[in-house]
Amino acid sequence: MAAPPPCCQGTKELLVDFDETKRTKITRGKKRGTHERQKILDILAAAKVCTVSYLHNGEELRVVPQLFGVHEGWLYLHGSVSSTMFKNHRQDKQAEGQSTDAEAGAVVKTKMAISATLIDGLVLARAHMHNSVNYRSVVIFADTVHVITDKEEKDKGLRIITEHVLKGRWDDPDARNPNKAERDSTAVVKIKLSECSAKIRTGGPNDDKDDMKNACWAGDVPLYRVYGCPNADKTTKGRRISVPRYLRSAIEDSRGASGMAVKPSDEGVLTKLGNVGGGRQQLVSFLMGAVLAACVALILA
Repeated sequence: MAAPPPCCQGTKELLVDFDETKRTKITRGKKRGTHERQKILDILAAAKVCTVSYLHNGEELRVVPQLFGVHEGWLYLHGSVSSTMFKNHRQDKQAEGQSTDAEAGAVVKTKMAISATLIDGLVLARAHMHNSVNYRSVVIFADTVHVITDKEEKDKGLRIITEHVLKGRWDDPDARNPNKAERDSTAVVKIKLSECSAKIRTGGPNDDKDDMKNACWAGDVPLYRVYGCPNADKTTKGRRISVPRYLRSAIEDSRGASGMAVKPSDEGVLTKLGNVGGGRQQLVSFLMGAVLAACVALILA
C-alpha cells in the first residue's frame, strides 16, 4: 500500500470518505449525491465563497456569504469581531466543560450549516419544467465552532483563507502581514469537516418522450469561471509595479482550464505591468493592435 502524502501522514480521517448521517443523507437525486471526501474537497477548492447559516441567540436564523479556506479537515472563516455572527461565537458564550487550547481554540456549541455551489452550465430542455443547471454543490453541518485566539493559529487561519482566494498572495514579500490592531479586531474560527455531502449534475436535459418531437433547441451551455485582465490602481500604475507571477499564473490557469486563451489586449497589459515575457510578447501585442487598427480603418472607410 502506498504511503499517504506528507500532509496526511498519521491522519487516517483525511484519507477516508465522510460517513452518511441523518442530516447528510441524500433522499432526492441519490445518483447525483456523494460522500466521497476527495470530490467534496475538490468542490470546496474551486469555490471562492460559501454561505453560512446559523442560529443567532439559539433561535433566530441568520444567513451570510463568507470567504473561506480549507486545510487538513477544517474549514476556516474570518470576519470582524463586532459582526453578529462572530459575536455569536465569542468565548464568553461557551458552555461549561468545553475545552480551550491554543490549537483548537475555544469550542463553542452552535448549530451551523454551510454550503458552497458551482454552476457549471445551463441545461435547456424542451419543456420549461425540465430546464436545469449543471452544478457541483457541498453542504456541511456542524454543532461546534472552534474560536481561534492564539496569535500563531490566527495567522495560520488568515493565511489559509488568503491562499484559498489567491494562491501565492500571502507569501508575496511586498504584501504586509496583519498587525496587532488588525489581528485583535478580526475573529477567526474553524469548523471540523465531519458531516458533509455533495451533489453533482452533468450532461444535457432529461426530456419526456412526448416532448422529443418539439422543434425546440435543447442542450446544455457551459459556464466558466475565468480571471479577467487585472486593473492596476493609480499608485501601481505610477510606480510601474509588476504583476506578480502568481497572479499571472492564476489568470493563465483559469483560462487554460476553460479552453480560453489570454486575449492580445490582456497580454499587452500583463506584459507592460508584469515585465514578463520580454520583447517577443510586446511585439506580438503591437502587431495584433496594428492588425486590429487596420481592420477598423477598412470597416469605416
